[in-house]
Amino acid sequence: MRADNWAYRLVVFIESRRDMPHEWGRNDCVTFAADALVAMGLGDPVPDRSWSSEAEALAAITGVGGLESQLDARFPRATIPKRGDIGLIGSGAIALVYPPVVLLPGDNRLRQLKLSACRSFWAT
Repeated sequence: MRADNWAYRLVVFIESRRDMPHEWGRNDCVTFAADALVAMGLGDPVPDRSWSSEAEALAAITGVGGLESQLDARFPRATIPKRGDIGLIGSGAIALVYPPVVLLPGDNRLRQLKLSACRSFWAT
């Protein structure tokens, strides 16, 4: 269950990451989404963040059955995504839902993509 002040905590988290560049294992799509969930008062869905490269991240994701299967195991699917939910872009990236966009780390700062960039959503 999200903390009572989850919306405020999410805004503070997003602001803290707004200008942080992408970094494997520290600020990639998986760690960003997981840290957002923690900020909202939910448990850490990715306690083991031992990767430091794209190849290591892919191996870690593949080793647990892929992003979609892990999201299905932890969260219900969402038909109408709401702020704080998680979206899957293709099969290789996840993003934080913050309507009317989704957010994920970019090369130099947070990227914003349209909700339509995601093919599936999960309610957190």
